[in-house]
Amino acid sequence: MATCLISLGANIGHREQAIEQAISLINAYSEMSACQCSSFFETIAAGGPPDQPRFINAVAQFETCLKPLEVLKKLFQVEQQLGRTRQQMWESRVLDLDLLLYDDKILNHSELILPHPRMILRRFVLEPACEIVADLIHPQTKWTLQQHLDHLNRSAKYICIAGAATAQRRAALEQLKTDVDNQQISILQNSLGLRTLDDQQAAIKGALAAATNMVIANFCPREILASAPEQLARVEQLEQAVGLPRLIVLLDNPNKPIFPAMLNTMTPKGTVVPWLVVPSDDKEQIARELQAAIIAAA
Repeated sequence: MATCLISLGANIGHREQAIEQAISLINAYSEMSACQCSSFFETIAAGGPPDQPRFINAVAQFETCLKPLEVLKKLFQVEQQLGRTRQQMWESRVLDLDLLLYDDKILNHSELILPHPRMILRRFVLEPACEIVADLIHPQTKWTLQQHLDHLNRSAKYICIAGAATAQRRAALEQLKTDVDNQQISILQNSLGLRTLDDQQAAIKGALAAATNMVIANFCPREILASAPEQLARVEQLEQAVGLPRLIVLLDNPNKPIFPAMLNTMTPKGTVVPWLVVPSDDKEQIARELQAAIIAAA
């Protein structure tokens, strides 16, 4: 039997009832057996159309003899039974079920990515998950779920963007500025004056001191390690001085292997902070992902 972790959410209709019904329906499958479920957590919507109702979220653990894609199929069936329709990404919904983890399986399939690529940056997933399985180890990062939640609570309020050309990053951040309230973010654009690590440290530190919201830097000090790995100690000193970023957003091809070569180069000692891989050729998608991450990881 495999153990899987499933997130449940709803923000329209009878939210608590929908989640309770979903757990009962999943458990009714002969191949699925409920182990434990978290309390219900109420949160704002992260991403999608503006002015959505608040969500009720929970996380449940199940044992199953099904394979991952078979579990996913069962979850879709339950969503449909309870009235879920899919029209727009991150829209309001009567029920949302996500397969977060399946044992320590790492999978990159067109229909399913395991572990769920956004779970480690979502407070609305980590808080209920830590209530029931805080010591569960993420198979990619090798951190426990509690360590990931602690990171959201303790890290500095800035997100670094890595990968892709500077022009693409700038375009994505310009799109982000048109999509979100300026009170949500402070954007720190790279420039010729931020070429050195010292300059980048000063810029990030100054932006954090001046901002009360999330700072988005369209550069990542760790990128220097791709061409100058001997700078690792200096990069680590910088991170100690300004604090670790909340998240690294890597603009890359998500259809590459789950650990892109660039990520391995930037993190030679293993996971430093959570990451999110986003396609680099669509500025609107980058902006949507950033907007959702800002809310989810706040």
